[in-house]
Parts: sequence; structure tokens; C-alpha cells
Amino acid sequence: MPDRTKLKAGDAIKLLSVPESDLKERAERVYSEEDILPTATVIEMAIEQYGVVFIDHIDEHNQPWFSVDINVDGEIEHHLLAILDDHSWTTAR
Repeated sequence: MPDRTKLKAGDAIKLLSVPESDLKERAERVYSEEDILPTATVIEMAIEQYGVVFIDHIDEHNQPWFSVDINVDGEIEHHLLAILDDHSWTTAR
């Protein structure tokens, strides 16, 4: 199993699924049309549009982050996301 604490800036990872915590948040939260997209939806779109992403940086808490520009209804949105678990991704070869 991959270990997010071993990731470094520039590493390529393949997104496999949406973490359970993000799916739960989306299911429990009531969103209005003005709200930003739920993280689970952003990750689903990133998987569909990219699959493989690159770690941008590691923060002061050793948390790896990646960014994606996703197409949402013809508009490009920039999102910065952290890798919070070891079950939703794998190293890209």
C-alpha cells in the first residue's frame, strides 16, 4: 500500500477513488448553487479528466498537495487538494 508521508514534490500519482471522508461530507452537507463544488465531485472530475496528477508541494505538516484545473461546464476551475489517505491513490509508473 502506498504511504502518503513518503511522497515528494514532483511525484506522479494515479487517483483511484474518492476517499470515504469526502463521500460522507458530500452526502451529509446541503449545498446551494452558489457553493463551490464538493471535494468528492472535484476528485471524481480529476479522475475522469486526468487520472494521473503530480504532487505540487509538501506543507509544513508533511501533507502532500496536488493541483488540478478541471473543466466544469466549459469553465476551467483551479483546485488545490491534499492527499489525506493511502487508499484512494497509487504511485504512477
